[in-house]
Amino acid sequence: MIKIKKISQMIEEKQIQVQQKRKNQVSNSRDEYKLLNQNLSLMHQLHKFYFYFLNIEQKINIQLVFNKKNMKQQEEMKQQKLRKIEEKQIQVQQIQKKNQIKSKIKLIYKQKELYCLNQIQFYKQKYHNPKRIN
Repeated sequence: MIKIKKISQMIEEKQIQVQQKRKNQVSNSRDEYKLLNQNLSLMHQLHKFYFYFLNIEQKINIQLVFNKKNMKQQEEMKQQKLRKIEEKQIQVQQIQKKNQIKSKIKLIYKQKELYCLNQIQFYKQKYHNPKRIN
């Protein structure tokens, strides 16, 4: 009987140990669960932060690209305006040169006309008005 008592005691002790282990495991599992939940919550917050930060960063990049495009367009418009102005200046210069040439040609024609008229008058006087001998 003593042996049976001892065996029964040993079995009870083992059962108690197993129960304690289970309690410890359950307690450890609860703690682990809590830690995992906390970690998960922190990860969730971290992901929110990164999402928000990346979203802001993406918006900034988009704005930078947009600004760069606008600057390029403005620069192109300025270049076009400058080209137009230069073309107009060239046209005006060409017109001025043409007008100068025309005025010089007119002046030359007038001078020739005057010269011709003078020559005609000279010949008329010389040949059509003979001196009378008395």
